[in-house]
Amino acid sequence: MTQKDYQECCHASARQVYTRLKNVNATTVNGVKFYPLPDVLAGLPDKYAYAVPALLARAVEDTGETVVGGRVDLPATEALERFLIRHVHGAAFRIAHIRREFFDGLAQAVKSSGWVADAEVLRVLILRDGGCLAYAITGNPSTVPENWAVKARIFALLHTSEIVA
Repeated sequence: MTQKDYQECCHASARQVYTRLKNVNATTVNGVKFYPLPDVLAGLPDKYAYAVPALLARAVEDTGETVVGGRVDLPATEALERFLIRHVHGAAFRIAHIRREFFDGLAQAVKSSGWVADAEVLRVLILRDGGCLAYAITGNPSTVPENWAVKARIFALLHTSEIVA
């Protein structure tokens, strides 16, 4: 999402938006900065909670990225989870559902328990996945994978140990 998206959805001034996003890592494409939605929501003040659905609708899914984060992103993702539980009705249930499905799919997909050595990292980071985050916010089940075994195996492969860190 861009600064303009944030400004229009939250009805905030350009200066407020700049202040809120200056410490969020951004990717610049053709002179426009794009911010990851999980990081934007993690730092969103409570008074802008009403804007979460609009921010989600404006978020641009970067289809070229498969890795959603690493250990460095854990604090922001935990802050995102706390924000969603506080402000999005039913988010706690949906986040728990995502995690249950993820680990059930992972158990079906792998024959070794070595994959769960970083279970806490995986438990937190799965919320940064675009489809999972959209489901946590909207409750629309079409945004989560149908085949959790495949999704969980690939996600665990990309996000376990120090591969991403």
